[in-house]
Amino acid sequence: MSTRLQVRQRDIDEKIDYLVRKNYRDAVIVLHTDQAWTGPGEYEHPTGDRVAVTEACTPLALRFALTRIPRQDPAVPWNVVLTPLGDADLPADVRDRLHPYHDVQVVDPTRSLLSAFSATSVLPGVIAPADIPATLAFLDTAGGVIIPAPAGRLSADHLSAQVLVSGLGWASSGIEVSGQFGLADVLRWSATSDAAERWTRFLAEVPPAVQETALSWLGRALGAGSAAALRYLRRHGPVSMFAWGLACEVLSVDPTADAEEAAVRQNATIAFKVTTKTGTPTAGELTGWSTAAVSAAGQAPDSAVRTAEQLITAEDQLDAAALLHRSSVCPGGFAARIERLAVALEAATSGATASAYAALDYAKAHREASSTGGSGRNRDIAGAVATLRLRQFLGSAEDPAAVTGTGDGAGLAGWLHLQRTSRSWADLCVNAAWQGQTSSALQQVTRRMAEHARTRLGEGDRAFAAEASVAGASRALAGSALLVEDVLDRIVKPLLVTGKSVNPVLLLVLDGMSTAAANHLLGSVRSTYYGRWHEMATENEDLATALAIYPTVTTKSRASLLSGRPAVGGQDVENRGFAEWYAGATKGLSGAGTATLFHKGDLTGGAETDRTEETVTHAVEDVSGHPLVGAVLNTIDDALDKSDPLDRQWSVGDITHLHVLLQAAARAGRTVVLVSDHGHIVDRGVAGKSSRGGNSARWRHADVDVLERGQVVDGEVVVDGDRVLTDDHRAVLAVDEDLRYTARKAGYHGGLTLAEASIPVIVLSQEPAQLVARTAATLPLVELDDDLRHPDWWELRADFASVTSAAAGVPGASAPAPAKPEPQGTLFDTGVDVASPATTTTVFAGLESNDGFRQRVKEARVIRLDAAGVADVLRTIASHSNRMTKAEVAPLLGVSRIRQGGALTELKRIINVDGVAVFDLDGRDVTLNSELLIQQFGLKRGK
Repeated sequence: MSTRLQVRQRDIDEKIDYLVRKNYRDAVIVLHTDQAWTGPGEYEHPTGDRVAVTEACTPLALRFALTRIPRQDPAVPWNVVLTPLGDADLPADVRDRLHPYHDVQVVDPTRSLLSAFSATSVLPGVIAPADIPATLAFLDTAGGVIIPAPAGRLSADHLSAQVLVSGLGWASSGIEVSGQFGLADVLRWSATSDAAERWTRFLAEVPPAVQETALSWLGRALGAGSAAALRYLRRHGPVSMFAWGLACEVLSVDPTADAEEAAVRQNATIAFKVTTKTGTPTAGELTGWSTAAVSAAGQAPDSAVRTAEQLITAEDQLDAAALLHRSSVCPGGFAARIERLAVALEAATSGATASAYAALDYAKAHREASSTGGSGRNRDIAGAVATLRLRQFLGSAEDPAAVTGTGDGAGLAGWLHLQRTSRSWADLCVNAAWQGQTSSALQQVTRRMAEHARTRLGEGDRAFAAEASVAGASRALAGSALLVEDVLDRIVKPLLVTGKSVNPVLLLVLDGMSTAAANHLLGSVRSTYYGRWHEMATENEDLATALAIYPTVTTKSRASLLSGRPAVGGQDVENRGFAEWYAGATKGLSGAGTATLFHKGDLTGGAETDRTEETVTHAVEDVSGHPLVGAVLNTIDDALDKSDPLDRQWSVGDITHLHVLLQAAARAGRTVVLVSDHGHIVDRGVAGKSSRGGNSARWRHADVDVLERGQVVDGEVVVDGDRVLTDDHRAVLAVDEDLRYTARKAGYHGGLTLAEASIPVIVLSQEPAQLVARTAATLPLVELDDDLRHPDWWELRADFASVTSAAAGVPGASAPAPAKPEPQGTLFDTGVDVASPATTTTVFAGLESNDGFRQRVKEARVIRLDAAGVADVLRTIASHSNRMTKAEVAPLLGVSRIRQGGALTELKRIINVDGVAVFDLDGRDVTLNSELLIQQFGLKRGK
């Protein structure tokens, strides 16, 4: 008689079913078990009759239970008493009360097994009858849910899976063997707090034959790659099983390793075999174990990862500290990879740049690379990425060489364009490279690159200041450059007024937002409102960046922005000027309503005002009463005093009220204009305070003699003109980034660097096609292609080559030889001469006369070249090994930067007949399959 079998409700139902078939309508049965009853004290049988279940552990308790049955009200026909007592323990009077059986009944093990698995049969050889009670008892006490046997037939595989899943607690660890199941799941379980205890119970309570069957099934389920890990599990249990898996990662063979590292790996492999006692693991077994461990690492406790690092480095374990860099999970592995990255970046100073890119990829492949601090990024990786990007920036056509015009302001517009499309991104890279990294070696090389770039950017600032101190100081000399006081007239009014109609616009002034800060913010807008807000720009992007008024401070530049004319003052001046401008812009238009402008106090509310965020939202949604709503958001400007903008990546959530206002504008169908009043520079800890003193951090009155207007004196420039809003229309503005006149703060503005004087102007629309059609006559707009978000040098490429055409793509710029900077050492020397092969008409001969090709070119809308012109573009691409950058191809097609995406898409349509991929886009490159092109149009092969 087995005492370990637990009686289940199904066991009782089967006894009753048997008696019902024998025409019994009631019974009092005693069932033998020493396991506690886990079911209800009373339940309804499928026949509708009630069943009462009672436990009685002693003869006295059994007699008492039987005496209560006649007194049941209402009567229960089926009564079952569970007891550990045997037949010899039952007195005669007790036996007399039982019927139809007068002895203790037992549950058949096989029937109990079937009951446990809701099965009707057991396949041969699944389990020995003698092993059933212990196995079921183990499952009963494990607390897991037993999955019914498929199709009612219990197999050895199903039994094994349930013994492990339910018995070892895999289900509570989220492991489902019927779905995606692998060694990583087992390793994740092995690192849980109760894994060792459950394994001990498994070994102690499950019959050996059942254990072996279960583990054999597990080996088959996980595959050959798990063999070494399972040998470890059999010998040691789950303790440190996950950690040893992580340790296996450093034992893989690396063909690129030097002799010393190879020797360390060989010794560590021997130590692994001796320590784990798993035999000689194959390469596949080590890979399988390590791959699974790495996959499970994201859900493993940190203590297990620390154990793995100790196993790798401890002298009494693997003694393989030299191999720690191979670990993609252990924190020490990331530190080792960063040190290697620092060495590779340093080596790149002599031209070995490919190794630096490879070392960066190696570091980024580590788990720690994605762990972030408060800035939302890993500073080590961010600094290295910024360093390589700055290398590419300094070697590109967008290197800040002098952008000069002819004295009519053409160069001024070019500088603003260059700042917005390239230099502002370089500013971000300098910030990231400047940050303190965890590795002092990495910090040294990134800081040197940042200094190198700052010098070059500083030279650009001086060249810009020389131009802007004259052209930007006088409205008559500004040329085509967009001025801050003209933003309302040139941008907002065309969006607001169409004929005699007034369209709703929301003007958001983000005080102090630089072009660099706008780069981050626009990325956040795209990701936060994916596909909802579309950035619009003019064909040549000449209205995407405005020039601040001088000095570049809030009381002058913001007042001028919101008044639509040069103005000085605070909120009262801005409110009055905004209302007057709106009245003039909508004069004579019916239903124009009024414009309303909100400042910081209006948005936050308080005891002194009842204008809260809800009130502002209501105004934004009131498109008929307030077609034009303006709001000043001060978060960025405030941060220059209170936080560290050097490491700040501005997002929608960072700017107080911005999300709420954009949501309200979306509901109201408003076009949104994001604009600043001036930019800013950040303090890098090296700025010195000038003894001259000043009216603000970056400007002072021109109260000293200056030999020549515009001459730079100690990093300053004198400005003189009607756009200089001082009493005498003169001022001295700081140009060198490290010059300040007041106490140290996190950031500054007021001077004449491009970062301070450039103002981003961003137009956002939910209906770009409708906006383009509506403003075609007054403000021709196109939707800005996402590919143009970053400059061409931004994407990291080991094969990045310098382009010699200085100032390429800058409106109004000529291309003089850039002035040579002072020697800055050899850090990432990018002086590479690129020879462009001459094109020849023998390549693709006859293409321009092909009827099909000519017709497809004729149908083009963006590309204005004829068939011969397009054919020459293809020949040029072919002469460059069939690959060029998009930025190089766009000018060949005669389109502006903003039309680049549409032109390349159109070129694909022209060439790729019937979907054949002759011409394709690959990241920032275009590729051409010359052989397919020849076949496509039936051309002769030229020599």
